Amino acid sequence: MDVERIRGWAWSVANRLIEADGGETRTLDRFIMDLRGANLPHEFTNAIANNMTIFDRSGVEVGEIPFDLQYFENVTEFKQAKAIVIATLYNAKIQSERRSQKEGGEKE
Repeated sequence: MDVERIRGWAWSVANRLIEADGGETRTLDRFIMDLRGANLPHEFTNAIANNMTIFDRSGVEVGEIPFDLQYFENVTEFKQAKAIVIATLYNAKIQSERRSQKEGGEKE
């Protein structure tokens, strides 16, 4: 499993969603909640694919899903990938909120 590739993908997706929402994190929050609720490998991959389809139809280009998130060798690998994706998305959200506050915007 390529941790850096997964992290880079998640970071890119988060930033594109925040940009598409005009600096807000509503869509990103919903995506994180969908992923947190996926407790099995196939549910996690389906949650990603379903959200990517919605994002694409909404005009947000998020690219393809990395192979490392499509197939897991074992449960430990799945749990690690899930943790990496969710933590990276959350960190991108926090950094975006900090940037907004520094630029004078207030968190709603």
